[in-house]
Amino acid sequence: MLNLKYSERFLVSANYSINHNTVRFFSYGTRLRNKESSAIVSKSYDDKKAIEPIHSPEYNDFLNDNLKIVALPINESQFYLQYLQDKQLIHFEHKVISIEKKVSNKALSYWQKLKDSKKSYATYTVKTIEKLLEKLPWSEQSFASIPSEQFIIKRLQTTELAQKAFPNKKYITFFDYLNLVKTSPELTPKLEKTPIIKPMKIYIPKIPGNTESKAVIGDKIYQMAVMQAKYYSKQMWKCIAAFPLTFPLILIPLVPNIPGFYICYRLYWNFKAFAGAKHIMEMYHKNQGSSFQLEYVPEFTKSFSKIYDTEEQRLLLKNDEQMDAFETLVKDMDLEKAKANVQRAIMQENYK
Repeated sequence: MLNLKYSERFLVSANYSINHNTVRFFSYGTRLRNKESSAIVSKSYDDKKAIEPIHSPEYNDFLNDNLKIVALPINESQFYLQYLQDKQLIHFEHKVISIEKKVSNKALSYWQKLKDSKKSYATYTVKTIEKLLEKLPWSEQSFASIPSEQFIIKRLQTTELAQKAFPNKKYITFFDYLNLVKTSPELTPKLEKTPIIKPMKIYIPKIPGNTESKAVIGDKIYQMAVMQAKYYSKQMWKCIAAFPLTFPLILIPLVPNIPGFYICYRLYWNFKAFAGAKHIMEMYHKNQGSSFQLEYVPEFTKSFSKIYDTEEQRLLLKNDEQMDAFETLVKDMDLEKAKANVQRAIMQENYK
């Protein structure tokens, strides 16, 4: 049975961020005698040397990759996916994305006003909606983080063909690529044989004791995306069917159409999750699978192995050591903003 002390800590941390300051001890004036020992870097500071571990090549790839997806195994068949993009690439985004962000900000502003309102109907509405939101599946926020294929930025390869097609460019949009195919049909056969766009990697910890190949793990992620695409497609149509039922509330002057607002909100997130799942499916199929690349990261695996139960084949958080390992893993995988939803995924999948 789950220890009450740790389960309470787990539930609380799902709603509140717990910041752990990492304390690093530096040894000064140390001489390196064994060149084949663990890799270290020395820095000069007040005539002393601080020693820090060097990251693995895979983790360096992760840090230097400005467009990527991370996958955290929740159990043997479920993976928490999160799209990560560097802030400096924002100005490459499509206008639709900018408009979407503005609309989202206005919706959030309206929701905040509703929460701050002292009117009885507003208080009741906020409590009701928050209870409904708590029951939503974790996969919604996970797949919604992955942009649609047409709105994601493309990175060019450093090949001669890529430079010929787009001189002096490192990034293009989906529509730039479509325009190239349309205006230069003679390049189409070459583009099929030699893709000019870099594939997006999926960085993932290796599951302890699991001997399955990357192809099998990739197939599991694909099958999960297929199931989620079907689910969120149905949810979208339910929202579309329910929205007209809220029209009579528009005729009531002083009462806002809150049910209509909520249904539109749900339609938006269901569509985002559906589009993200479809993008994962497209990545899997494109270029005979070459655009669906998994890369194991040792730093992820080190922390992950402390919280993954190999017998039950699921991720568990039972004690302080596991909670600390989880904090480290979330930080290393750059999942801090999604931490609460990751914990909700663990609760929904592994603590049913």
